[in-house]
This record gives sequence, structure tokens and C-alpha cells, in this order.
Amino acid sequence: MLQQTHVNTVLPFYRAFFLQFPNVRSLAQADINNVLKVWEGMGYYAPARNLYQAAKTVVEKHDGKYSLEGFEIASKQLMVGWSGIY
Repeated sequence: MLQQTHVNTVLPFYRAFFLQFPNVRSLAQADINNVLKVWEGMGYYAPARNLYQAAKTVVEKHDGKYSLEGFEIASKQLMVGWSGIY
């Protein structure tokens, strides 16, 4: 969410996104159009699609359990361009 966007701009979107999708399962089970709707206003929809796909992978292949290392690997595989935790 912070890709070329200021923190103060992102905060309302961050809160809305995590209210709608509080965990990896809720994101993985959502309809992609719903995910993109919640992301709307941020521009750059590719990170939303990549995060959605990463969540689906974590749920489908790892029963919703993940470690930071595992998420980094999944993120790199999806070319999210992991740059750390903000």
C-alpha cells in the first residue's frame, strides 16, 4: 500500500482493507472484485491482486498458516517485490 504513496494517505485504506479482510483466510475466500473495490482509490491494483493471490496460496497450500519467511518466498514467487514490514 505504501508503494509511492504517503503514510497519511494510505491509513484510511489500510484500516478499511483490514476491517474487511482481517486475516489471510478472509482475503483468500473473498471475490477478487470485492478486494479491488476495497482497494479502490489507491491506484496500482497489481499489489492488491498479488496480495490476494498470495493469500490464496497460503490457504490452499499451507492451510492458512505462514511464517514471515514463507510469506517472503510466496511474495517473491508472485513478484510482489517484498521490501519489508512497514
